[in-house]
Amino acid sequence: MMIDELKMRWYQAFGDYDSLKASCEAQVNRWEWAKNQRYELRPYYFERFQQTRGRVLKAEPEDKEFHWQYGLDTQNRVVVTRQYTSYPDPAQPVWEWMSHRRLVMMFREEFTLYHENFTETVEYSFFHSKIPVGIRFYHYQDTGQLASFEELILNVGPELKSFVPADIYKLGETTGSITFCEEHYYEETNRLTRIEARYLKADGTLSHRIANFLTYTSSGRLEQIVQEWQDISESHTSFVYRRTGKSLKVIGEEYKQKLFEYIPEILTKAKVNEPVYCMVLTYNMPDYSPQNLMLALGLESERQRILEQFDAEEAQYTLWTPIYPLIPLGSNTELNEIGQLFQQLVSMKEAWNTATKLFDQTAAELMKLNWAEILATTSDFVIYAADYEIDDIKKRMKASVPSTLLAQLRKKGWL
Repeated sequence: MMIDELKMRWYQAFGDYDSLKASCEAQVNRWEWAKNQRYELRPYYFERFQQTRGRVLKAEPEDKEFHWQYGLDTQNRVVVTRQYTSYPDPAQPVWEWMSHRRLVMMFREEFTLYHENFTETVEYSFFHSKIPVGIRFYHYQDTGQLASFEELILNVGPELKSFVPADIYKLGETTGSITFCEEHYYEETNRLTRIEARYLKADGTLSHRIANFLTYTSSGRLEQIVQEWQDISESHTSFVYRRTGKSLKVIGEEYKQKLFEYIPEILTKAKVNEPVYCMVLTYNMPDYSPQNLMLALGLESERQRILEQFDAEEAQYTLWTPIYPLIPLGSNTELNEIGQLFQQLVSMKEAWNTATKLFDQTAAELMKLNWAEILATTSDFVIYAADYEIDDIKKRMKASVPSTLLAQLRKKGWL
């Protein structure tokens, strides 16, 4: 990786803002507004990172929050990018925060420069317009195919006190907010089949590596992307071609039904040998990967220990955050396949509430089962769904546990 070259370009970019802005804006042939990000030079970026490509708007939006503005040249190449967001006004006095937070609209700018077999972009901060926070190099083969990508990212905000480049870089090194990334692209029979990505810390040491393997249908359509995290020997599918054309709603119903069928099956095989007072269907926000789904069981013996050891307030939290035993659900191939499709659509549509609601509904349906032949349970057995951190417990339980049972638990002082 060309770390020294990236750093050198970053330092240089401090004095380039005005000239880059003038030069790139002078090349703009037309402006275009989009809801969310629409353009990216890296291949299959939206599929790899499970994002929906932004749609073009007919006119400038009144509310620019989460919108992107692009300036395109006569060759329809992006030369100017602006991403808009709102942020609490750094100039607002702290003593006003309790009554209200004043928001201001901000945007970051990115300027793209095209050379022969090489493209570079320079990104400037939301908060301080002339501070560079991203340098990206794109190296192309003579055929026009992207061969490699290199990036320096600096994650800083309004907390900056010094605007001296060396001070900012030192802060980035100290806080770990400077990172580097490189990607290399490999083809077979004129199709991109592998993307090797390395992520480095500020000092150049390796953070992690990800290999992306791409497969195609017989007609040449991208069929699947499997990502292998090589340093921890884990893999997951980031993209699957949706052959069925089914909607998120339909796929969600199929996923919920499969969970409803599989959970009792795996619990029967687990042969838990003592009564259980709670079961938590835990998921991992925000990706909701089926491979990360687990059942956390609260054993009655553990509940008695908690009630003896903790006071009422501590017990209220500890009772409902069981950590053992954990039963993973990710080994079922059919569940993983449909769960992957569901996760992919949720991520691309940013339909996080849809995923949360599905798991809540699954827990509610499981509450209606007769568990006598599946699992030994207490008379006040409850099932609910929650993120791994299992916070906002009362809200999560309310979504699936009958109100009469919740009232019993509150009467005992356990909620």
